[in-house]
Amino acid sequence: DFFDAKSSSSRLHVLTHAHTDHTCGLDSGWPSDAPVYCSHLTYRILSRTPRMREFALRCLLPLELDEPHSLAMPCRSGTPDTVTVTLVDANHCPGAVMVIVDSITGRFTHTGDFRFNRETAAELAAGPPVDTLYVDCTFC
Repeated sequence: DFFDAKSSSSRLHVLTHAHTDHTCGLDSGWPSDAPVYCSHLTYRILSRTPRMREFALRCLLPLELDEPHSLAMPCRSGTPDTVTVTLVDANHCPGAVMVIVDSITGRFTHTGDFRFNRETAAELAAGPPVDTLYVDCTFC
């Protein structure tokens, strides 16, 4: 959720939700060959927001929630790495998601802003163990 195309070494970009503190750096200067994944609702919100519309239509790629998506990430060696990304409801605001990434190096979860509750905990606990957890929390 921190976007700086000039200095970023990230190869996978996911926007967890449409709040302006998470969309900083996403504008007409964002490279079109660096897609940003998000939920369908976040896409709909941003594609209807005047200052974000051009960026959203050009660079945002919505993914279904609760479904694993196999994504190829660009690689300097020429052969892209493939990761599996699953977006799950973050219970924060409409369209907000947590991001689960499975790769050859393990599984990590980025919470984005989320609201913790028993249902969310049970859902996450039912899945495979997480190797690394990145917590970004507005509500506890």
